[in-house]
Amino acid sequence: LVEGESKKSKPEERTWTGRTDQNKRILFPASNLHEEQQLTCWSDDVVSSLLNNSTNWKESSTRVPVERGDYAVVLVTEARGHTLRGRLMWKSTISGFHRQQLSTADEARLKETFLAEADFKENLVA
Repeated sequence: LVEGESKKSKPEERTWTGRTDQNKRILFPASNLHEEQQLTCWSDDVVSSLLNNSTNWKESSTRVPVERGDYAVVLVTEARGHTLRGRLMWKSTISGFHRQQLSTADEARLKETFLAEADFKENLVA
């Protein structure tokens, strides 16, 4: 559950916060800010296209805004005390995520695809 921008977020390094389904706090960088300073990411539809081996999943999809109260899939990259850190993967719903019934292989494929894209975008900005 996305809660919004973190209280300790800095203008040069924006960070958002949310809660896991076990109510643990998770922080993730807001590296996908759109021109209007709105956080965006892929949707469930894009993930479904990718899993169905669609070759044009990037071209046929647009990014969707992420706001307070939205559900999103965040990959946990680090655990510290009571806080997790991660990377925003895609916007979802509870029922949409459940419908996808991701296998371990699907999870690995999505992780590789979304992290490769995030690293590519960060290298363009740097």
